[in-house]
Amino acid sequence: MFSEYRESDREAGFYETYYGEEPSVYPTVSDQISALKRVREIVIDGYIECKPRRDLLKDLEIAIAIIEG
Repeated sequence: MFSEYRESDREAGFYETYYGEEPSVYPTVSDQISALKRVREIVIDGYIECKPRRDLLKDLEIAIAIIEG
């Protein structure tokens, strides 16, 4: 599957999202918000406009709002 996504414009963080080893830990609210915003950037940069992308971005915004609470 990795061969399907080889693109020179992707940074290492993009691949780590899918193929990383240990799960990341975000102990503080600030860390959690930063991580969700980074995921949002990856989705925006990595996927074309479509309903699944819009739905995922909406879910990320909801998660950020809940954490910011």
